[in-house]
Amino acid sequence: MIVVVTLNSGLGADLGPNFTLTANVGTVSPNTATKAELLAGKSVIIDDTATQVTITSTGTCTNSLTLNVWYANNYININNNNRTTNV
Repeated sequence: MIVVVTLNSGLGADLGPNFTLTANVGTVSPNTATKAELLAGKSVIIDDTATQVTITSTGTCTNSLTLNVWYANNYININNNNRTTNV
C-alpha cells in the first residue's frame, strides 16, 4: 500500500538531513528520505499488513520515531501527530 510519511516542523538541528524508513512488517520503498521530503510528505510503499513505520535519522543524532499507520477514505497518511488526514 502507498502511505504518505510526514514530519512536522520543529525538528532538532542535529536530525537528518537524511533518514532511513523501516516498517514493522516487510519493507519500505524507497527506504530513505531527506528532511525536506519528510517535512513536505513523502509517498512510500509498505507491506499491506504493516501497522508502523520507523523513521531513523542518519546524521549526528540517530534518534528514531515510530509512527502508526492510519486509514482514511482509501488513503493512508501517517505523521508525527498520529492523526489522520485526507490526501
